[in-house]
Amino acid sequence: MKVALVHDHLCHMGGAERVLAVLHRMYPSAPIFTALVRRSALWPELRDADIRTFSDVATADVARLVEVTGASEARAAEWISAASAHV
Repeated sequence: MKVALVHDHLCHMGGAERVLAVLHRMYPSAPIFTALVRRSALWPELRDADIRTFSDVATADVARLVEVTGASEARAAEWISAASAHV
């Protein structure tokens, strides 16, 4: 079985990110896909995770982000730009 974890963004740590950390412990080899990541803000449990931003994924263009997230084209373009700046 292949498992991938998906989270909207990892820019600040709260309850949803704590759940993600538990899921990462359950599936440590599963990659985590997210639009943005601020690595300095990650829970310690997530620092060793295989975290991939949309800019890391070859098919992650603006149209795909709009399709997947329902965001506006402008917002999707902002995510790609910001993610690219942090990789």
